[in-house]
Amino acid sequence: MSDEATPSGAARRVYKGSSRDKLLPLVGIRIPRVRLTGIGSGMTLPSPPRMLMLMASYILLFWLMAGGIYMMVRNPIAVGSQGDEAVFFYPSMNESFIIEGIIAATLLFIAGIGMVLLYQGSLQKMNKNYATKLLVVGFVLGIVSFLALQWIINIKLGKA
Repeated sequence: MSDEATPSGAARRVYKGSSRDKLLPLVGIRIPRVRLTGIGSGMTLPSPPRMLMLMASYILLFWLMAGGIYMMVRNPIAVGSQGDEAVFFYPSMNESFIIEGIIAATLLFIAGIGMVLLYQGSLQKMNKNYATKLLVVGFVLGIVSFLALQWIINIKLGKA
C-alpha cells in the first residue's frame, strides 16, 4: 500500500468502516458506514428558552396573518372614512385597511385557540367535566370566529 492509501491516525479515529460496508450492486460504488466519533468538545452553546422562541414564532405568525408584507409593500391607510363615520373594512376584496388585517388575524388566532382547546379536550380521559368544558369552549370559539370572518367577507362584498 502506498502512503496515500493508508489513512492517518485522525482519519482512522473518525472512519470506523470495515469490509462489511454496503456495495451498490453493478456500480462498484462503496457506501461506507461512517460513525463520527471524537469530534466536538462537548461544549454546548447557549440557546434561548423555548417559551421565548414560541412567542417569537407566534408574533411572526400574527404579523404575517395580519398582512405585514402587504402593509410594507402597499402602505395602506389605517382606517377609512365616509363622511363623519369611520369605515373599518375596505369595500373591495383586493384592498384592505391596516385595522382590517389586524381584526382578521385576531379572529384567526381565536379560532386557532379554539382548535387547541378542542385537541386538549380530546386528550382528557379521566376528567370528563373538564374535557366537556374544553370541548364546548373550543367549539364556540371556532364557530364564533368563523361566523365573524364570514360577516367581514360579506361586508367587503357589499352583501351586508
